[in-house]
Amino acid sequence: MQPSDYPFCVLLVEDQEIILENIRQQLIDNGFEVIAASSAEEACVQIARHGERIGAAFLDVDLGEGEDGFCVARQVRAAQPDAKIVYTSGGIRGGLLNERVENSVFVPKPYMPSQIGFLLCDMLSLVRTEADNH
Repeated sequence: MQPSDYPFCVLLVEDQEIILENIRQQLIDNGFEVIAASSAEEACVQIARHGERIGAAFLDVDLGEGEDGFCVARQVRAAQPDAKIVYTSGGIRGGLLNERVENSVFVPKPYMPSQIGFLLCDMLSLVRTEADNH
């Protein structure tokens, strides 16, 4: 884990390694401590370890075999009811409102990694400027 500007961490769940690393680095650059997982199963282990510290989660909906991002979001909220949830997907399932947890946001793929850092800062009411990212 890396030092953080905030007293909480962000859970990042993405099954595509290159996307996981790009978003992870962007969030670190925005001052977040990131707990990354490449599957729902791995995410559940991290939630069990760090659930009370998770302030936000950025979740791919389609995680291959096993549970999906919707399931992970429910587990995050069980551990931390106030956690901010952002879903992403390149497929149609991600936008399904009936599967999403309350007060969550959906960002369709493709997106710019910088969007995610700014979106989480906004959702968490954090003040960050462009200069903070350099």
